[in-house]
Amino acid sequence: MNQETLCHATVGFLTKHNRVNLPVKKRKTGAGFRNGYGGKIWPEETPSACVTREILEEGRIKTWPQDLRRIALLHCHNRTETGEKFLYVVHVFETTFWLGEPKETEEMGPPAWFPTDALPLDELMIDDRLWLPRFFRDRKPLVVTVKYGPNQATLDEEMVIEEVLTLPEE
Repeated sequence: MNQETLCHATVGFLTKHNRVNLPVKKRKTGAGFRNGYGGKIWPEETPSACVTREILEEGRIKTWPQDLRRIALLHCHNRTETGEKFLYVVHVFETTFWLGEPKETEEMGPPAWFPTDALPLDELMIDDRLWLPRFFRDRKPLVVTVKYGPNQATLDEEMVIEEVLTLPEE
């Protein structure tokens, strides 16, 4: 199959005092790795509305779209062992303002806070190991293109990380 199935998704990171909350994802894409809260964008839903919904569902935290900062746009090209291809366009946000304390849920493990300059790299997905530390170091928006092998266990090509002044809407 040569055609890529297109999916739009979000990830949101809770950050405060140079620390980031990185719970372990329990199921679906990225299971077993530390990440922010997020998921697929519903029809007629904006990326910011999606990430506020996902943070509430997955972490029991109330956030508001106006308090979100877009930090990256990821183009994650994936393929299965049978050759099916799918592209996740992931809108990545951070927020420093929320109501409540993160909690473990069916989808995300217990909250775990890490210094932004000492991330648990071996516990992150392959692409996050490269672009996320760069973002926290430079604090500049990034457009990332990654081409994964089957099960997101390897990269098929070198990842491209582009620093931009303004992130495209896509």
